[in-house]
Amino acid sequence: MHPEQPSTPAPERRLARLLRFYLGAVVFILPFKFGGFVTNGEQAHFPLDVWEWLFFTCLPSYLAPVLCGIGLLASVLIHPRPRRDCGLLAPLVWSLPLLAGAVGLLRTTERDYAWQWYGHFAGVAAMAWAAWWCRAADRKIVPVLLNCLTAAALIVALHGWRQHFGGLAAMQENMEAFSVEQGVQVQEVMKQKMAQTRSYGTFVDPNVYAAHLLLCFPLALLALRSWARRFTPQRLSLVLFVGGGIVLFGGALFWSGSRGAAIGLAAGLGLAAWHWPRLRQWRWHGLLPVLAVLLALTAFAVLARQQSRDGLKSASARIEYYRAAVHLIRQFPISGAGLGEFFPWYMRLKPLLAEETRDPHNLLLSMTSQCGLMGMLAALAIVGLPFYLAWRPLPNRRHLALRAAACAGAGAWGVHALFQFNELIPATVCLVPVIGMMALVNLSPEEETASSADDEAAAAPLAPVWLRVVLVLGGCLACLPIGRVPGERILQVVSSSRDLHPEKAIAMLREASRRLPRSPVPPRMLAEFGMALRHLDIAVEGAEEMTRRTPHRAAAHLRLARLRILRGEWELAETALEQAALWYPGDGDVYMLRALARVSRTEPSFQKRLQWWDMTSAARSVAKELGDKVAVSIVSPDSILLRDLFNAVPLTYPDGRAILFVKEGE
Repeated sequence: MHPEQPSTPAPERRLARLLRFYLGAVVFILPFKFGGFVTNGEQAHFPLDVWEWLFFTCLPSYLAPVLCGIGLLASVLIHPRPRRDCGLLAPLVWSLPLLAGAVGLLRTTERDYAWQWYGHFAGVAAMAWAAWWCRAADRKIVPVLLNCLTAAALIVALHGWRQHFGGLAAMQENMEAFSVEQGVQVQEVMKQKMAQTRSYGTFVDPNVYAAHLLLCFPLALLALRSWARRFTPQRLSLVLFVGGGIVLFGGALFWSGSRGAAIGLAAGLGLAAWHWPRLRQWRWHGLLPVLAVLLALTAFAVLARQQSRDGLKSASARIEYYRAAVHLIRQFPISGAGLGEFFPWYMRLKPLLAEETRDPHNLLLSMTSQCGLMGMLAALAIVGLPFYLAWRPLPNRRHLALRAAACAGAGAWGVHALFQFNELIPATVCLVPVIGMMALVNLSPEEETASSADDEAAAAPLAPVWLRVVLVLGGCLACLPIGRVPGERILQVVSSSRDLHPEKAIAMLREASRRLPRSPVPPRMLAEFGMALRHLDIAVEGAEEMTRRTPHRAAAHLRLARLRILRGEWELAETALEQAALWYPGDGDVYMLRALARVSRTEPSFQKRLQWWDMTSAARSVAKELGDKVAVSIVSPDSILLRDLFNAVPLTYPDGRAILFVKEGE
């Protein structure tokens, strides 16, 4: 029964209307509040007041699946069971990462990352199922979602224009003025972000911003064309609306500086052209994908030539990402290395001075290296779905433009995901299954009534009752990340309060650790508080717990090794340093601490050992190639003293090369 028909009870119609606008609101706010990465488990991330919630920050990524889960629960409880149709393909495809993630949970030691990743994709699947369930019962849901998506995309594109024409420079000046006024040093990452000339809109990265523009560009043009027809003369309004949209999105996409976006755009154009009826009748219609590939490669070559230095640097970095991912695929072909394990394994395998990363910047390699064969199948299905939908014939041309635009946007996003971590950004990935729904034929009520009147028995059967039960459970699963809120808020209070009593801070951190039993952040902060207060027992407590929660992270073992050296626990310090060297052999601090442990072990004076320890703790080091040796460059005011002290200890790199300590600049 259609929810908008007069026979539908008024309360149900009101609930359906509220649900429609709720889903539209979620689609609208996603790019503004969830443009960050999933599983940012290195720091507290929780707004402290309502103004910060509303205007000044992205919301925690783990709240996005909660919003999607609420939408799914409301959909299956308000609307009747839909009929089984081809639309089931989209939610089924977006449920595959949950199966792949279950395999990835088997080997993982990054439990916090893994469960946040799993909750994230539970939210994406919930959004896909909610869109499918509502689409069959509410014929207004697609226009509402399309208009909300377009309105948000227009604002996001305008934000990129504002950044290009003075917004980034003004933001940098304000940040520097605030730093001087408050006496707070701006983080190096923030300085680099402010100094760049690439627009990033409301997202954390220009490449992710480009992915969102690719996804929304075609459908936004379709919506603008529909809006233009409300005005007269239509010829002028079409030129203004559609032409203005092309300029707006094209400029924002260009100023994002994403080379991968050029390939995605070419793929999207190819999918859109594939739908053109006249081209479908062309004898050489099958050559269109080849032409699209050639166009993509040409665009990529032109952009790479324009930005040769950055392009070559980015390409070489990605080659290292891919090499590490392929190594994991060969070592763990069936089950994968485990969710979140790419980061520690990459740190273990990467060459000296290579860039650090938490993801291989490729959807297929990321899923396959961490989730094995099932992850590969899920990634191929996600990327291939819009191409399959473009290949399927339409029963009529009534919905040709909608499907062409949806396939073009989703296809461009999927191709771009082979060069970026699009799947880890809630603002974009939660919209992809919604757009996939728009690519499927949605018969009007009149068409559906006529077809069912001809042959009622030929109608597709209703979805089984057990599916409603499963989806209710799935909606509850997507809402589980809400349990992180109390612990995350405690962490934010501790990290933001300057006048908090030390004992109270330690008690709060222990409570946060209890509420977040897998997160490495509470024990890390506990270790830092213990060191600041010189309570070594508390510091060791936090450091040991951090190594237990993230046993494959070299930084956790290095933190523990520093404390072991300070306490004179030489055997335990060596054990921690062995683990640190195993998981990050290219970290210069590993060899600096090894040298410190060996010279301190033979020094009877505690004051001398403490002096060396303080100097080493204030120093940083970088390992680099130096002929047949590995040089460890020491960055410290006491670099000469430390260099001479540590060179007295013979150390070797894991491949047998000698370690040579040098002063910065030597």
